[in-house]
Amino acid sequence: MIPPWASAWVALASVVAFAAMAFDKIRARRRAARVPERVLLALALAGGSPGVAVGMVVLRHKTRKMSFVTALLGVVALQGALLLALDAI
Repeated sequence: MIPPWASAWVALASVVAFAAMAFDKIRARRRAARVPERVLLALALAGGSPGVAVGMVVLRHKTRKMSFVTALLGVVALQGALLLALDAI
């Protein structure tokens, strides 16, 4: 069974990850220092993958960067496997 606090964690991590995506989009438009991709992916790995995914679609950000999309899909697959494993316990 998935712990009840996990939903709150994912929601909070997703808000933070979406905010980081929005900040990076603003910085990209201004040609200023950017949020490193490894930070965005770390936020996704920490539970914010829904926020990163929504940020990609809503903000139209990082959608053409195949290395980022592939890495994010790997994170989501890993999280899905972890959820299945936790559910089986």
